Amino acid sequence: MMSMQPVIDVFVVLLLVSSSVCATVYRSSGERSSISVTRFDDAITSVLSASSADQRRFAELAIQFMVDAYRTELGLTTFAATPSKSDVVTWGVGTRRFIDRLEGIAAAVANGQSVHIIKESHGAIRIVVGSAQVMLNAPRPNEQASFEHAIATSVCAYVMCSQIGNTPEERAGLLTSRLRSNWEFGPRSPPRYSSSDGLNCIFDDTRHLKLKKDACVSLLHEIRLLAESFNALKTHGKVINWSHLKIKHVGAGESQKLTYNSHKGFISIRLPGLVQSKIVLREAIPWIRASVQGRAFHHVIKLPNKLVYLTPTIKS
Repeated sequence: MMSMQPVIDVFVVLLLVSSSVCATVYRSSGERSSISVTRFDDAITSVLSASSADQRRFAELAIQFMVDAYRTELGLTTFAATPSKSDVVTWGVGTRRFIDRLEGIAAAVANGQSVHIIKESHGAIRIVVGSAQVMLNAPRPNEQASFEHAIATSVCAYVMCSQIGNTPEERAGLLTSRLRSNWEFGPRSPPRYSSSDGLNCIFDDTRHLKLKKDACVSLLHEIRLLAESFNALKTHGKVINWSHLKIKHVGAGESQKLTYNSHKGFISIRLPGLVQSKIVLREAIPWIRASVQGRAFHHVIKLPNKLVYLTPTIKS
């Protein structure tokens, strides 16, 4: 249950609570957590690039959600431990003052004050209205996920929120299904299999085109899966050091270990093609990086024959 300290103090604590980050992420200590991109993450991405009118509507809606949540909390009379009367009075006074402040900020939005929505590096959302600001947090940390989901459901009723799955695997698969891909042949150029997201495979000749296409599609999916995994890491405030990317197979399973920063943070992810041709991964990093940054980028891969003619095998 919520501490009986004044709510302003609670917010300082809430700022330190990070969202859980499904590829699986490991830290050097062996601690693990799962990566996912929630509907709220997608909603925020949409809001950040939305019109000023839509950002204003988001601020009004989100602040009203906070007012309702804190009023509900204020009305609760059952606590995990029975506090002293003075604690109840102190907490209640602090909460009422905070609700009054939220309502004042909401009024400022309605009166035309400037609105800025900021996503902090650790994933928290800050709403700035004129000279006032507030962090978008539920009264209780263990209710943050449901609080964010409720906001996202309302926001996505008027903002075009992308809904492309939660895990990197789901998102990469759906994005791939939306691409336009085709063969290109020219008298003075090698056969090329091109995709509308800027990823292309070229080959030496026109033999075994089906095998080559299948190998290309499989490898490009792995590259897109990496981009979506890094997107999820970025969403949850993880630091990606592109010069420290390393991939290797460990153990007897099917997944690979991809280290993504100098602190030995890594994800466990299935990349059977890239683990056999690390030069392809290295050369694809500019495209992956551009994708994470939301930039278009053109990249051509000369697919190694071992990935075309051999079924990927992983040695333990």
